[in-house]
Amino acid sequence: MSQADLETVQETQPDVGPSTKRRQHRKRVPGEPRAKVTQMAWSSEEQIALCRAWLDVTEDPASANYQKDKTYWRRITQKFHAILNKPPYRDQDVVSSKWKKMRPVIQSFNQIFHRLSEKNNHLSGASDADLQNMALAEHHGLGGPALPFLTEWTMLRRSSKFLEIMK
Repeated sequence: MSQADLETVQETQPDVGPSTKRRQHRKRVPGEPRAKVTQMAWSSEEQIALCRAWLDVTEDPASANYQKDKTYWRRITQKFHAILNKPPYRDQDVVSSKWKKMRPVIQSFNQIFHRLSEKNNHLSGASDADLQNMALAEHHGLGGPALPFLTEWTMLRRSSKFLEIMK
């Protein structure tokens, strides 16, 4: 091949043009203070209502396993507000976020309790209260704080749906 047979092609980047994607938030103005979002602490009454709402929705035989995520959390949020007999004041993202923080703590304690209560580990004459106290001591010994959701655990511990997510 001779030099005349070779063609030189200039490299160029494709012209992307302006983005058509919309911003998810407005542009921040320098010096403008950030808007503070006030977070409401969860009361124990609300946490119990959340557990009841979760149980009611997940144990509903008509639709328990046949719901999309948004529908599932919308129903739990509606049930949560109905149990408290209050107008909606927490959105479904807040409710699902709280449940996703509570569930692993309750589950880990439940696993300890079930391991201690298995037939081969069950101490002769030990009551559920004795097993609960041993499980609390072991859970606290793992370096975590004392179980903040004991009332919620007593409500959920016998639920077939809660046992399913443990497996």
